[in-house]
Amino acid sequence: MVLCLALIILFYPYNLFSQESMIVGNPQNLGKNVNSPCYDYRPRISPDGSTLYFTRILCPNNDENFLFYTQKNVNGEWSEAKKFPAKFNDGTNSVYVYSISPDNNRLLLTLILNGKRKLCTIERTVNGWSEPKPIELGVNLPETDATFYLNNEGNVLLFTYKGNDAVSERDLYVSFLKSGKWSYPKHTGKVINNGSRVLSPFLASDGVTLYFANIRQGGFGSWDIYMTKRLDETYTQWTEPINLGKDINDAGHNETFVVDAMGEYAYFNANSNSFGGCDIYVIKLKEKVKPNPVVLVKGKVINKKTNEPLGATILYEYLEDGKEAGRAQSVTGIGEYQITLPIGKKYAIMAETIGFYSVNENLDLTNITQSQTIQKDIYLLPLEIGQSIRLNNIFFERGKYNIRPESIHELNRLVKLMKENPEIKIEIAGHTNNLGPAEANRILSENRANEVKKYLISQRIAPDRIRTVGYGASRPIGDNNTEEGRTLNQRVEFMIYQK
Repeated sequence: MVLCLALIILFYPYNLFSQESMIVGNPQNLGKNVNSPCYDYRPRISPDGSTLYFTRILCPNNDENFLFYTQKNVNGEWSEAKKFPAKFNDGTNSVYVYSISPDNNRLLLTLILNGKRKLCTIERTVNGWSEPKPIELGVNLPETDATFYLNNEGNVLLFTYKGNDAVSERDLYVSFLKSGKWSYPKHTGKVINNGSRVLSPFLASDGVTLYFANIRQGGFGSWDIYMTKRLDETYTQWTEPINLGKDINDAGHNETFVVDAMGEYAYFNANSNSFGGCDIYVIKLKEKVKPNPVVLVKGKVINKKTNEPLGATILYEYLEDGKEAGRAQSVTGIGEYQITLPIGKKYAIMAETIGFYSVNENLDLTNITQSQTIQKDIYLLPLEIGQSIRLNNIFFERGKYNIRPESIHELNRLVKLMKENPEIKIEIAGHTNNLGPAEANRILSENRANEVKKYLISQRIAPDRIRTVGYGASRPIGDNNTEEGRTLNQRVEFMIYQK
C-alpha cells in the first residue's frame, strides 16, 4: 500500500506557482520532469539540494517499480528523472534510498540481496557505484515497514524496529558505529515513542533536529509530521515533539518529510492535484520549524605541487579535543568534496591519501549565526625530500613557546607519519612575524621548534631523526603589514631532508 501525503490547503498546477508563493509556505509540484502518472514517492534530497532520489511504483498498466533520480541545474530546474543503475534496480522489488552523504558520494538504501531485503551502503567511484556493503546490526530487522536514517557523518543510524523494550509495532532506535562495528540498538525514549508506530525518521544536517511521522493527541488525523530536537549525546533525551501544522499535515496519512542542509526547503509526497497517484512537492520552511544553522563546506582536494585533483579521505574533527566529527571522500580524478558542519564550534579539516601529507585547515564557526556555504580547498603535499609542510594547527601562547593543548592532535599526526615512515628524517623550522627585535624573534622561533621536537621525542621518535632551526621573521609568506599576513608568517613547518 502506498502511503502519501494529501493536503487540505489549495493546490495550483505546478507551472502557476511563483517564488513569492513559496516564501509564504505554499507547496510546489516538482513538475513533469520528476512526477509521472505513477506513484512517485519517498523522496530523498541530497544535503546540497542538487540531487533528488525517489521510488516510482504502481504505474498504469504495468508493474514498474524502480528507483529514480533527478538533478537541479543552475537555473533551479529539475532534469528529466532517470533510472538508477540497473544492477541495483531490476524493477522486481522496491529500492529505497534513505540517506545521502553531504558529498553525494554515499547512499544508504535497501536492496534485495540473495532474496532478502538488506540495508546497505554504496559508494561513488570513478567507475560508477560500488558493490553494496550490508550494515549488520546484530538484530533481525523486519522485511517490510522498517525505515532508516544515517547521519551525515556516517556514524549514527536511526531506524524503526520492534525491540524488547518497544511500546509499539515500530519504535525509533539508534545504533552507533564504533571501531568499525555497529552497537546494539538502543531505544530513543518515551518522548518520541508514545505507543503509536514511528515512521520515516529524518535527522537534519545540524545533527539535532529530527522530523518523523507519528499519531499523537491533537493531530490532524492519522500520521502527522512532527519535529523534535536532541538534548544530549545519548539520543534518548528530546524536546516535546511539535506538529508541523496544517501546511504539512491533514486528515490523511502523512509520512515522508526531508530537508536540505541549509534548512530552507522540505520535500514530501502529496496526492492532491497530482499527475498520477502520488507526486513529489517542495515547500519553503518557516523559521519556527527549521533545523539549526549549519555551514556547507565544499572544495577540492589538490596536489599542491602539481595542482591535480586527488582522491582522498577527508577527516574533520573538533579542534578543542581532537574528537572525530566525521569523514567524507573525494573521487580520484575529480577531487571534489563537500561536508556540513553545525555552527558554534571550531573544526580542523584534513585529507589522507597514500604518499601525501595534508596541509590542515581550521574553521572557527563559533560566531556564525545563519546557514552559509564556504569554499575551501584542501592541499596535499607529496612526501619528498626538500618538501616543506606547514603545521597549521600548532598554537603557542602569545610571545611564548609554550604549546597550547589544542595543538596535540596536529602533533600526533606528525608522530604517526614518523612511525609509519621510519626512514624519514625531518627538520622542524620555526618562523615569526616582524613584530619585535629580530634576534628575539629568531630565538623565539628556535625555542618553538625545539618544543615540537621535545614532544616528538616524548612519543618515542628517535632524537637523531629530528633537527631544528629558528628563522625568526626572515622568511615571510604573508604581508607583515596586515594582521592576516602576520598570522601566516607566525608558523611552524617541517621539511623532509632524508628518506
